[in-house]
Amino acid sequence: MTPPFLLEAPVGEKAEGAVQTRPGDPPWETAAGDVRITRGAGAGRALIAVVGLSHAGLPTAVALRGAGFRVVGIDSSASRLGEVRAARAALAGVAREDLSAHLDEEDFALTDEIEVVSTADAVLICVPNTIDRRGRPNHEALARACAAVVAHAHAGQTLVLASTTYVGSTRELLVEPLRERGLQVGEDVFVAFSPERVELASANREQLSSTRVVGGVTETCFGHAAEVLGPISDELHRVSSPATAEMVKLYESSFRAVNIALAFEMADVCRTHALDPIEVTDAAATKPVGFMAHYP
Repeated sequence: MTPPFLLEAPVGEKAEGAVQTRPGDPPWETAAGDVRITRGAGAGRALIAVVGLSHAGLPTAVALRGAGFRVVGIDSSASRLGEVRAARAALAGVAREDLSAHLDEEDFALTDEIEVVSTADAVLICVPNTIDRRGRPNHEALARACAAVVAHAHAGQTLVLASTTYVGSTRELLVEPLRERGLQVGEDVFVAFSPERVELASANREQLSSTRVVGGVTETCFGHAAEVLGPISDELHRVSSPATAEMVKLYESSFRAVNIALAFEMADVCRTHALDPIEVTDAAATKPVGFMAHYP
């Protein structure tokens, strides 16, 4: 069932304080680089739809609600929605009590109906990609989610793709299909790519990164994405295009994968010599430059 509060702002209209179609003086830089926006500023009463409530989407939804946005979380998995509603879902970046605090709020809704994105001022697509039996990326779920978002997109809406995906995804899955629908990106709708970024904060807890990389299709697109992401970030790092931001995420993930693989290789060598790989890694990490500790 569609949550009642989602019907307050009909398609094409804005709730009071919503993300503006034509922002005034832009609170961002014209060149690529770091953009500082005060956390919690400008949330107003805009409605944000978060599509995909996995390891990145759920904490993002909770953070957006904490910043003052109205939020609807959308997931096709009934079991996942059940876990979230019961506050049993695995979380990164927020504690279960943070989720529990919002579950009974009127302005935090959960649904499996993708159609409700049509009522949102902005949509964040956080659908995770899987791999097939050969270890190759499977983008089918992401493609379906993007197609549904495009089908229900309306003028004035901001769409931000956050899923880890291939270079060119934003153009292929959002920009071109929107153009086919007659919606001009940068004028009618505003599209950006800002990759999910979850960091290890301690041995037992992960957190959302305080810095988000954002690549807008146009400068105006970046501005609209900044209005959504700024209140839940300490800093936005602007890059020149969605494709650049997509490559940034692939670089980050590859860096981590390569170095973790190396850590396991070194651990095997250490065991061959009856050495403690953690002790060796900790000692190597005392080098001030040229080394970043990764643990097996």
